[in-house]
Amino acid sequence: MAVHICQTLYLPDELIATVRTRVDRLPKGDAIRALANEYAACASGTRRGMARAFVASAVASQTITLDQAAAVNATDTLTIAGGTALAVVASPANENQVSKGASTAAFCTNVVAKINAHSAHSKLVWAAVTDSDGGVITLYAVVPGPIGNLITLAEVGDGFTLTGAALANGASDEVDSYILGYNTPAHVAG
Repeated sequence: MAVHICQTLYLPDELIATVRTRVDRLPKGDAIRALANEYAACASGTRRGMARAFVASAVASQTITLDQAAAVNATDTLTIAGGTALAVVASPANENQVSKGASTAAFCTNVVAKINAHSAHSKLVWAAVTDSDGGVITLYAVVPGPIGNLITLAEVGDGFTLTGAALANGASDEVDSYILGYNTPAHVAG
């Protein structure tokens, strides 16, 4: 399970960014504790505030197998969400091009780095090397829940082998949400 911060109230922008960076993608119990600790540590004690988070039971993902030896420069491409194709080239000149490197492990590292740094793809997915020797990477939806199942994948050539035509297994959001608040003693005096 992953926790995603969907709304924050009465928190300065710096704190919102800090909480999102430290809490997103943590397991449910750890994330709730981390969110509470972040808020308590950063609250000034002179104001009242709260943060709301919702819990998604699963993040959509999909594995892709890469084959450096089979990849042909300027012929093999990977397209994410119907957007710009990531093309295999000898010498990448922009974010839409990736080098196949000297080995399948290097190819995996290069593709993951390109996806995670891409101006469009990184807003939808993030990638990790799952098995560098076997040439397997995994793409994960940035936003948890079933919406990630709508992220499509397409490939051309033999350098990329998809497990499926879209990310899969993003589960429905749970209905429970958590409201975490901080009140100074003056607010609870009654």
